[in-house]
Amino acid sequence: MHNVSTHTDATLLALITQALDARWRRGPGTPMGPTPGWLLAARGNVSHAQSMARAPLHAEDAPHHAPQLQHLFAQLDLGIARFALEHPYHGKNRTAKFAAERAATIRTGSIAVDLTQQAFYWRVAASPLVRHICEVGFNAGHSTALWLSANPTATVDTFDIFNPHLTGFMRPNLLLLQRLFPGRLTAHVGDSLRTIPAANLFPPCDLVHVDGRHSYDNTRQDTINFMRISRPSTLYLFDDQCDPLKCSGPNAGVAEPPTRATADLVSEGLLVPVTAVFKGNRQFALFRRGV
Repeated sequence: MHNVSTHTDATLLALITQALDARWRRGPGTPMGPTPGWLLAARGNVSHAQSMARAPLHAEDAPHHAPQLQHLFAQLDLGIARFALEHPYHGKNRTAKFAAERAATIRTGSIAVDLTQQAFYWRVAASPLVRHICEVGFNAGHSTALWLSANPTATVDTFDIFNPHLTGFMRPNLLLLQRLFPGRLTAHVGDSLRTIPAANLFPPCDLVHVDGRHSYDNTRQDTINFMRISRPSTLYLFDDQCDPLKCSGPNAGVAEPPTRATADLVSEGLLVPVTAVFKGNRQFALFRRGV
C-alpha cells in the first residue's frame, strides 16, 4: 500500500510540471516546442492572499498576470492528483507519477493551458453587466475559477454529473472553490438535460458557458434550456468550436458536433454570432440571443 502522506504538495506539483512538459512537447499530433515558461511557473509558491493583493495591470493582460488565477489552477491540479492517488481504481494502488499524469491530462484539456482563451473569457466575464454566470461542464473547475476571479461580484451556477467514481476529483475541487469564494458558487448535480430545466435561478443568467457533453443533441438542448432561464441580452459562450465551413485543428473531432449544433441554432435564428477564435489549439465562439 502507498503511504499517501509521504507525497507533499510540492512533490506532486513538481511531478505535474514534468507531466505537463512531456505532454506539451509531444503535443496533439505535432511537436509544439518547449513548454511555455508561464505554465511551468504556474506552480509558484505565491499564496492566494498575496496574489490577490497584487496591484492590477492592464485589463487586456489580466489573466496573463493574475498569479491568483494560476495559483488556483495549480490547487485544482492538486485536487485531481490527490484523488487519483488516494482512491485505488479496480483495487489497484496508483503511483504519484500516475496521479500527476492524470492531473496534467485534465489540465491540458482545459482553458488552463491557453492564454488566448483565458484572456477572452476574462474580458467577457469581467463586464459589469455580467452578474450571474451559468455553465454546464464543471469538470475540474478551471473555467469556474476564472469566472470567480475575473468578476468579484458575480455568482456562478454550475451544472455537471459529479460522478463520484469516474471523476471524483470534481467534488473536492468544487468544495475548494466554494470555500475560497463563499456564497458565490452553486452546483447542480445530475444530468444537465434534467437539472437545467428544473433550476429556479435568480437572477437570470447573464453569461452562459456551454461546455458539457460535446454531442450535437446535448449542446443544442442545453443551450435551448438555458435560454428559458436567461435574459434576452444573455451572451452564450461555447468551448470546442471550429469554423463551420471547414472544421479543422487538433480538436476538430470533439468540436465538430457542438459546432453543427450552434450552426443550426444560428440558421434557426436562436443565436447570432458575435465573434470566434478558430486558430490555435483551443477554439471557441461567442453568440448572443436571436431576436
